[in-house]
Amino acid sequence: GLGDVYKRQPVKAFEIDPAYADILENWYRETEIFEVVRGDVLRTWKEQVPPTGLPPILGNLPYNAASAIIADLIESEIPLSPMVITVQKEMAERMLAAKSTKAYSSFSILCQSAYSIRSLGDLRAGSFYPPPRVDSTILRLDPFQRSGNYKVGVLSKLVRGLFTSRRKTLKNNLLSAARALGMESDTLGTLMESKGILLSLRPEAIDLISYQDVAAALSQGNLS
Repeated sequence: GLGDVYKRQPVKAFEIDPAYADILENWYRETEIFEVVRGDVLRTWKEQVPPTGLPPILGNLPYNAASAIIADLIESEIPLSPMVITVQKEMAERMLAAKSTKAYSSFSILCQSAYSIRSLGDLRAGSFYPPPRVDSTILRLDPFQRSGNYKVGVLSKLVRGLFTSRRKTLKNNLLSAARALGMESDTLGTLMESKGILLSLRPEAIDLISYQDVAAALSQGNLS
């Protein structure tokens, strides 16, 4: 199980608050396998990746940066590792969301393109001190070999652009996506239609595989 993976493994803890970093270093000063990395994890994590790749990740992610951290991991193209994380419940719902649901978003697509995700249960606000104003969810994320020969950055730009306005159709969001991708909106629209996507639908009506197909064609320069 994942518990065995974490057992007796060296630990790197990322801490942006200098006072908390001091406390952690004091607590574990006699522990040779524990290291504190000071600063913003979004700025420091890539420098800490060993040659063997990312180790398993365990953390209660800060709610104001959790989506940015996860997106940065995926978009880095570095081989991913298993994660057990705690995030805001609303964000967990987005990560787990199926198409045609209210929570389905560009972030849902990005996460599900890289990980098999399952909930390990919710945590009430009172489980923390001081208690936050929201409940949390524990998630297990297991990476898998992604399907489709596409660049992650291309998929990310595509879906972020197409989800610019959820209330608009894909056709009305084409310009935002095309600008992000550095191409003409008519070219992007023609490509999407060639993949069987109806531009009259809203972005949440399209499944992951269809978006991956478009991203693969864009990544390979196959726009015909």
